[in-house]
Amino acid sequence: MKFEIIQLVLGLIMVFFGVYLLYFMDVITFFVKALRIRGRVLNADVHLTLLMMFGVLFIVGGSWLVIDVVGLRRLLLKLVGVLFFFTGCFFVFHFPDSTRYQPPGFATISIFLGIVCYALSIYFLLFT
Repeated sequence: MKFEIIQLVLGLIMVFFGVYLLYFMDVITFFVKALRIRGRVLNADVHLTLLMMFGVLFIVGGSWLVIDVVGLRRLLLKLVGVLFFFTGCFFVFHFPDSTRYQPPGFATISIFLGIVCYALSIYFLLFT
């Protein structure tokens, strides 16, 4: 049990670090002017390629650890719950506001569908 928690936290940290490397790749390259490997100074293209490879490896390795602990089925069910949550947000907050291209009666239907999506998201996120 203790090892699984450590493995899960390590996997999430690896995924975060990989996304961080890929997202801030240009900033890291800007601040690291000269990267030397065996006495040779690498140009920006080689440096960006190395950062991209390490970022992808961290994301794949961290995802492997997380899927190993949590399980793929459970992870996909949680993802479905998150999708239902954002769909419910769209139906409740954005969809009823557009009366330019729909009748006003659609607002109550969309709010009802949003509440149903919220209920499904609570089920998928908490009970699966």
